[in-house]
Amino acid sequence: MASLKTGLLLHFYQPWWQFPDVLDRIVDECYRPIFRWLARRKRFSFSANVTWSLLEQLSERHEDVVALIGDAAARGTVELFGTAAHHPIMPLCTPDEMHRQIVRDRKGKLSLGLPPSTCGGFYLPEYAWSDAVAGPLADAGCSFTVADDAMFAAQHSGAPFDTVPMVGRLAVFLRSRSWGNALSQGRWDFDRFNAEFSAAVPRWFGGRTGYVALATDAETFGHHHKGLFERLLKPMVEQWERDGSHVELLPFHELLRTFGPGSRETTVPPGSWSTEAYDFVAGDHFPLWDSPANIYHRALWKLVDVARSHGGDPAAAEDVLKALSSCCWWQVSGRPCFNPPLMMFGARKALEIIERVGSDDERRAGREAYAALVRLPGINA
Repeated sequence: MASLKTGLLLHFYQPWWQFPDVLDRIVDECYRPIFRWLARRKRFSFSANVTWSLLEQLSERHEDVVALIGDAAARGTVELFGTAAHHPIMPLCTPDEMHRQIVRDRKGKLSLGLPPSTCGGFYLPEYAWSDAVAGPLADAGCSFTVADDAMFAAQHSGAPFDTVPMVGRLAVFLRSRSWGNALSQGRWDFDRFNAEFSAAVPRWFGGRTGYVALATDAETFGHHHKGLFERLLKPMVEQWERDGSHVELLPFHELLRTFGPGSRETTVPPGSWSTEAYDFVAGDHFPLWDSPANIYHRALWKLVDVARSHGGDPAAAEDVLKALSSCCWWQVSGRPCFNPPLMMFGARKALEIIERVGSDDERRAGREAYAALVRLPGINA
């Protein structure tokens, strides 16, 4: 058995407002080639998170891809994680909002004949973690999740490789930011990645058996980087599965079974894949979505905060879940993205909720918040 074990997690996601022609292009360049390849395979290939917000759109335009996903899950060639339906930053949600997002994701997948999860794992959008999510995830029946390792490594002088941190009842795998970025940047083919990975990781392990959690966006392979499915993902899976390979590719639930028994309660600091040390020191744990210094974040949250009070109202519940989509804040993060027209999908959704179900005072507050938002520089609503 290889002493270097790896979990590979791919994140399949599009926001609820994705333009149909863009979705079609992503399906042709990435999703359909990957899942057609899986249809020809008989062994486990990778772990995957596929959000309800994407599946709903696929079910309307690309039913064959939904069927391929279901087939891969049924045959065990993928390990499916559960997640939040509309990709919110979970630490910025209330416990009730977390619950609603999880339930909506599960119900949506079941409506398409897909299992909500095949492993008890939960995908945290943007790997955004705080202790506030541990209880709601465990209460929902999740046994493990995946966060980013950078802030943990800074506080603990390195990330674990032979145990899995525990926060309450929840195991928290730590995704390698450095190796995840090496995958996502698209500069390496498999030969180079394999050579670098195989040389560096055993030095980290110091001769012991351990694991690395690799995770990146599925769109990396074919959409963000043309040809990267053939140059990197496909040979990685096919060569690492061979008998005698120095790397063993495993589902995360098997990694937990192997490395979980020696785990203990550990502090996992708040942060995401994008949180840097200077952000953490400043208390800016989620800088791309809730930065105190970002005037667009502040204005959008002021508007959405009025709408989200109606999350328990059946007449508004689905729209509130959509209004919390992380993409709207990311689009005006300035690190490096600044695309206000895409932020406005969330702003208009929030105002629509307020106008439809809000009280007179809420409609007044919502209109004022919306007017203040569109007066900000660079926004032409």
